[in-house]
Amino acid sequence: MTEAPPPIERRSVVAQVRDRLRGDITSGRLTTGTLYSVNVIATELGVSRTPVREALLQLSELGLIEVHRNRGFTIANVSQAELLEIFQLRLAIETAAARRAAHLGGSGAMAEHMAAMAAAAEAEDRRAFMEADRAFHDALLELAANKRAREAVSVARDAIFSRGVSASGKERTWSDLVAEHQELLAAVQESDPARAAAAMSRHLINTADALATQTTGSGVDPDWALGWSDQRA
Repeated sequence: MTEAPPPIERRSVVAQVRDRLRGDITSGRLTTGTLYSVNVIATELGVSRTPVREALLQLSELGLIEVHRNRGFTIANVSQAELLEIFQLRLAIETAAARRAAHLGGSGAMAEHMAAMAAAAEAEDRRAFMEADRAFHDALLELAANKRAREAVSVARDAIFSRGVSASGKERTWSDLVAEHQELLAAVQESDPARAAAAMSRHLINTADALATQTTGSGVDPDWALGWSDQRA
């Protein structure tokens, strides 16, 4: 008789629940404006309420949800100021990551994700585009070989796109978005650090301006990226 595998540690259950909920949030399965029950989530996942509560606390610390005592939780909304702070963080990290990736050479899986992005743009499939976009940026960060930077950007992106916010096909044209990513890919493939950094910076600024306008319907402070990017020094 084969020996039974050891039971899953409680800490592992919490991590699994957190990752599952984080995925449900960023995929849009869980949306803003709805109060979710801890009991219902626990039943759906087949676990007790305790690991769900612990996972929710971790997601709350990441700014993805708001916990309502004895009621449940909601997906957190993002203000224009918060969104621009997130993009300031991304400018600081991803511009440097693009420069480093171009220095190190190669493009990893970026070309594959670029093709998926172009196909999604052609079909005007916003969700597929967002998934390919995320994978493209993650592949670049993987090339830069800094796990902490990669995770920081992942959390920052979750904080934006968990709210269903996307510039694809709205304030910006599909062709604009594809062209910006193609320019970034070409700069990395051609080992041109300065060009890669500039392309990333322009892309993030353009995206932030569009998303900030979309989120509030009002204009954006033109100096929000001042000092965070050479494009608006």
